[in-house]
Amino acid sequence: MWIDEYIKSAAELTFKDGSKEYTCGVACMLREIEDAGGISEFESVKVHDWVSGKLVDAETATYVIGSKVIPDMVPNYIAFANRDEAEAFAAKEGGDVIDFNIAYEDVSPVGTTAPFRIRTAVTPGEGNFSLGMVYGYTQKDHVKAGSNSTEPYDFIHGNKAQPRTPEESQGHSQAIIANYSPTDNLALFINVPWFERRQGKAR
Repeated sequence: MWIDEYIKSAAELTFKDGSKEYTCGVACMLREIEDAGGISEFESVKVHDWVSGKLVDAETATYVIGSKVIPDMVPNYIAFANRDEAEAFAAKEGGDVIDFNIAYEDVSPVGTTAPFRIRTAVTPGEGNFSLGMVYGYTQKDHVKAGSNSTEPYDFIHGNKAQPRTPEESQGHSQAIIANYSPTDNLALFINVPWFERRQGKAR
């Protein structure tokens, strides 16, 4: 995910060798800590306070999870520098107020988060049936440069998860979808996707 778009919920992890890792939100930050062997493996871990936007220490921050606000990922942890502000937020938007230790113990396994742009789970009503087809096209022909002035080439080759990237990529995605609701509270949804991709030479 493009971190600059999620700066209000983004986190900054500084390793003991001075290198830094950024995440789009608290959920990914917690798993980065878990993968590294615990928070003691870092020089510092900071999160953005939801109210002021300032970076604060992750261990002393207070978190709200399960509110109606989903800024980056689900589960939707939101960090606050001040517990009173976290409680006021939860009173208005819902969710539970927790501290860092509870959040860290509660962190879900890698791979279970999802961007907030997921399909909303709403049952359309008893007896409703729908059938449709979806088509999408994507093209990437430019590596976006971030506000931290990092060169795209240096970033790509320094990222262990993505050591190389194509200069150009085209994707065609299609899906047949079907939905049937036997009751008002239950919907059966089937999505049969297929995907075609063409890539130019890697840089």
